[in-house]
Amino acid sequence: MVQENQRITLTKRLLKEALLRLLRTSTVDKVSITQLCSEASVNRGTFYRHYEYPRDVLLDIEKDFLEYMSKQFDYAVSPADKQQYFENMFGFMLEHADLIKIFIKNASDDDFPKMFEKLYSHNFLKGRQNHISNDFDEDSRFLLTSFYAGGIYFFLKFWLFHDIEKTPKELAALFVEISNKDFI
Repeated sequence: MVQENQRITLTKRLLKEALLRLLRTSTVDKVSITQLCSEASVNRGTFYRHYEYPRDVLLDIEKDFLEYMSKQFDYAVSPADKQQYFENMFGFMLEHADLIKIFIKNASDDDFPKMFEKLYSHNFLKGRQNHISNDFDEDSRFLLTSFYAGGIYFFLKFWLFHDIEKTPKELAALFVEISNKDFI
């Protein structure tokens, strides 16, 4: 991997921080390049060397966050470990709630839920011999993974946006209980 030089890294950091400040009161579709450059104290030419639109900056922030999150939760999860895994995940989400709310508020239907699909697929299905891996063809596994990932996404979204006062431990217990029962 080629490392960016310090000037590029600083410029991108300034743009990312400025965009996050602007997104506290606006959405990415309403942030202009002029507004973003002014907030970051970066000229437009410099902006265009690295990005085309403010949404590109947000996608770069998301990519950085997802890489960081993936490192935190990059391990296979056995059925016995599900409670602790989800407790850790919901705790992590709570610690980063402001950033996650920005991602959700500015996401398309596919942007942010894909992260949960990747985490679920990697941590619960890869390398494990379970009924989802063995009993379903590739397309069915994809659909089931999307179903579970969407559930995690909306579970998180409603928890954060509706200020539901449940601890990560309570949410993990609820999520494990739901996942262990046949509600459908």
